[in-house]
Formats: sequence, structure tokens, C-alpha cells
Amino acid sequence: MKKTVISIVVVSILMILGFAVFLYMMNRNSEKLRDEQTRAGEEESGIASLQEEHFALNLPAATEVAELIVAGGQANVLLFGNAGATDIYNVNHTAQIKAQLQRMQSKKEYTFKEPLLSYNPYGTNTCGLYIYFETEGKSYLKYTVSVPDENIPDFTRTMKENAVNGKNAYEYLLTGLIPGMENYVRLRLMSDDGAEVETVVYKINMPASPFGNPSSVACSYSGEPKSVSNGLYYMYGCGSASIPAYDNAGYLREEIPLIENNAIGLVIGEAGMYVAPSGGCVAKLSVTGEVISVVNTTGYTITSDIDYNGMGQVMCVAGRQDRKTTGDVIISADMETGQVNEVADFRKLLRRFYKLYAKADKKSDWLGINSMVFFDKQDIIVSAGGISSIIKIDNVTSKNPVVNYVIGDMGTWESAGMADKLLAKSDETEDENTDGQEENAEGEGAADSGEIVNILDQFAAGDEPFGNPRNQIGAIPYVNAEIENAVDEAGNFVPVTSYYLSTVSGNDGVSSEYWRYKIDEEGRTCALTRQQNVQPVSSGGSLCQSGVNYVVGDSALGVYETDVNGNNYIHLGVNAVRCDKYSMKDYRFR
Repeated sequence: MKKTVISIVVVSILMILGFAVFLYMMNRNSEKLRDEQTRAGEEESGIASLQEEHFALNLPAATEVAELIVAGGQANVLLFGNAGATDIYNVNHTAQIKAQLQRMQSKKEYTFKEPLLSYNPYGTNTCGLYIYFETEGKSYLKYTVSVPDENIPDFTRTMKENAVNGKNAYEYLLTGLIPGMENYVRLRLMSDDGAEVETVVYKINMPASPFGNPSSVACSYSGEPKSVSNGLYYMYGCGSASIPAYDNAGYLREEIPLIENNAIGLVIGEAGMYVAPSGGCVAKLSVTGEVISVVNTTGYTITSDIDYNGMGQVMCVAGRQDRKTTGDVIISADMETGQVNEVADFRKLLRRFYKLYAKADKKSDWLGINSMVFFDKQDIIVSAGGISSIIKIDNVTSKNPVVNYVIGDMGTWESAGMADKLLAKSDETEDENTDGQEENAEGEGAADSGEIVNILDQFAAGDEPFGNPRNQIGAIPYVNAEIENAVDEAGNFVPVTSYYLSTVSGNDGVSSEYWRYKIDEEGRTCALTRQQNVQPVSSGGSLCQSGVNYVVGDSALGVYETDVNGNNYIHLGVNAVRCDKYSMKDYRFR
């Protein structure tokens, strides 16, 4: 009996020790993983002071460097000529290029050391280098673009696997080459377990931007540079018939041509990049820059924003070409079938408002929609800066769209006979930690019960909405992860009815505020849970979310990245009408 008790005690002690060791190792591995993630984040940050090395300035003496010539008669990479944007966004043109690449791939075995290289083959990224190679085992690619200037950060990315035909053959479009500069590109072939297998280095003297976009723009930091999110700032409406994308140091890393200059922008879906090269079409691009499909929006002109609905259609803010008004319909463009449908008509949905204010005023872009978000699988939320309101339309994927709610001036909407669509004020002040930052509803920047207002309580009842400087810019909805895309016990989709909404007020560049609202659709209430001064924004501009930060674009003052507390981390001196920031994680990159 005594031996049994001793054995039990010994086993218990060993189990406790084993569990302690297990916890120690788990904690150690977690710390190691966090350190690796931190290093990877700093490596890809685009901020020179955060990077541990500068490849071009620390190139080992014995390194073999192959020079790639990407322009002119001496080019030693595959070139497909200088097609104009109209040809670029033609699927037949793309198909011919793709067929030639495939013929070359079938005739020769291209290896990592001797790959098939082509400079910007499809014409959709003037900072891109196409590469194709085959390997013996499963692998992936990591690369660094570096220039011999200590003030210019390295551009390092790990490519998302893009195997061809289910075999160990890979094709990528490496972006990040800076136009007008000498670039060094280090390619590292990584095994599936993360070990480096082989390395090659190329030198490329890049031609200047064909669109006249500067290779760098003025960039300044304030606060902690580590707080800047990773990614590129995609600038819309720069006047160059292109979408230039700048890194966190202000260097041009990507350039997408347009058929005509516009500020419509682009959006990333799970199956491609969607861009409106003109007001008359939408194009779907692959990760290698191939133009997969183009849909002409015959009878409609896209005006301000697009979004992908996750079901193969791109939703577009547009105007009917047979109307004098513009930007007051939403259309869907099916990227597979080419079908274009009108899914919402604001002149009908807001009939009373339109007749009372817009029709009499004869203002063409009476809504002034500056952003449109497809939300909750079937609805849209628009920021209508022209009438200083946020409007949610339900059921746009069906044939029965309806106005769910409006956030705007009570007097204006009441006089239009639409008071029932206004969300009521709520006394709720709780501000949950929905965006990953520590926040206290009673702390700095939070609203108290006396500050909870509708967006436009600045209006006196019945005032004209047009020309009022307190327009709002952007409308970003977000929900807690545990309720996003919720389903019931039977597996049926459950609409989200409680969520947060962010916007920025404009006051003709005099003063601006970040506002965050908690929306309760079932209770028909709206609570202002955060109100914070931010960099002034004029009547144009844009708002997007990047990580836990927000990016505010202004055509006159440039682009700012800030947090919800009003801390500005970075400013880019770019004259763009609108701006988005994308990391391209899980699309191009790991």
C-alpha cells in the first residue's frame, strides 16, 4: 500500500513537472513566433530605420549578379511591346500573351537558376517582373528589392504559392521595382519547411514611369514609425491615367495603367484584383497581372467607387447615360457572364428627398457618393457627402432593394417625409475594443452622453443640405469576428444587426473629426462612441482602414495615416482625389 502511494506521488510529481515543462516550451515557442512575426513585419514595413539590413549596400563580394535589361534593343528578358491601355484591357490581347508564355514553358525546362523572365508582360504593372520556374519539390519564393541608397528601404515580400497545373512549377509577378533607379532583386527559393534552398541576384536599371509619376514623394513621420501599417498606398485621380502605389517611405512600387484618368479605385477579392480602367468598364486581373475578364457597363458610367460582393460581381456607383443626374444608381457587373444589372436607384429609393432638394436644385451629382461598401452579403452602405448622410440599402442582391436607415440631419429628412428612416439617438457610450486598440469610453477622445448626436445635428431644421461644409467622408462598417457571417442552428445566414461604423467629417479643410458610431438596426438607434479631431479634410477626400489604423486622403493636403486617437503616424505629399492602402496579404503575399 505504501509503495502504491509513493508511486502515485512520484507519478503526480512527474506529471506536474512534465506539464510545467510543456507550458514553458509552449511559452518559449510563442515568444519565438512573436519575435519572428515582429522581425518579418519590420522587414516588410517599408521603413528603413526598422530594417535589420540593407541588401544592396551589404552585397557580399562573391555574389554573382546577373544584369537584366528590360527596355530597348539590348533587352535580355521577354518583352511584349508597349501596348496602349485600350489594348491592355482587351482579353484577346492578354490571351495571345498568355499563349506565348505557355508555349515557351512547354518547350523548355525552366529552373530557379535559369527561369523564364518577362518585364510587365500583360502591361498591367510597370513595376513588375514576371518569373516562371520549375522545382523538384514543393517550394515558395521570397524576394527583396533593394537600391544602393541607405535612405530607401528594402522591399521584401514572401509570395503566396501560385503553382501551375498542379505540379512543382511556379509563376509570379514580382512587384516593387522603383522606376528610374538601379534595382537589385534577390530571389530566395524556400523549401516547404522554410529552409533557404537557393539564391539568385539580378540587377535591373528601371526606366522612368511612362505616366510621369514621380519615383518618390515627400514623406514624413510623427510618433512611433512601428505603428504604421504594412502595405502600399494606392492613389486615385492623380491626373496621370494610372494608379500609382507608394510604400511607407514614399517610393513608387507599383503602377497600374488606366484607359482614362479617374478616381474610381480598385478592390481586392478572393479571386482577383478588380479595377475600373475607365468609367465604362470593369476589369478583373490575376495575381500575375493577366486581364482575365472585362465587362463593359453599356448605358452606365461608373463615377466614384466599386466593391466586390464575394459572389462574382463588382458593385459600382454609376450614373445612367440617359439622365442628367449622375452617381445615383448602383449597378452590378458579373465578371464571369458579362451581365450588368441595375440593383439600386436612389432617385426612386429617396424619391421624396430627390424631388424636394435635388431636382429643384438641378445639381447633377446630388448625392456626392464618395464611398460604397458591400456589407453583410446582401446590403450596401454609402457615404453621400453631397447630402452629408450615410445611407444603408438592404437587399441589393434581390430585385427589391429598400432603404434600411439614414444617418443625417433630422430636419432635412423629416421635411422630405423620411423621418421613419432616421436612426434615433442613443445614450449608449460603450466603445468596445473592436479594432485591436485599448480604448476606454470615458477616456480621451470618447464621447459622453452629451456628445451623442446624429451626424448632421449641425444643421438647423429644414436647412438646404447642398454646400454645407460639414460633409462626411467614407463609411467603414465592421463587426466583431465572432458574429461576422453568423449562421443559425439550421445553417441559415443570420444578418448582422449590431455593428460599428466609422466616418470622417469634412469642413472645407478647416477642421475634421473622426466619428465612430455603434449601429443597432433592431433598436433603430445610433450612438456616437468616439469623437476625435483628425487632420483637416476638404470637401473631397477618402477614408479607408489599414490594420488598426485609418488612412485619410485629401486632394489638397495629401495622405495621412492615423489611429482612432488622432495620432498621425505618416504623411505623404501626394495630390490624389482618393486613396486606399492594401498589404496584399493572402492575395499576392503570405
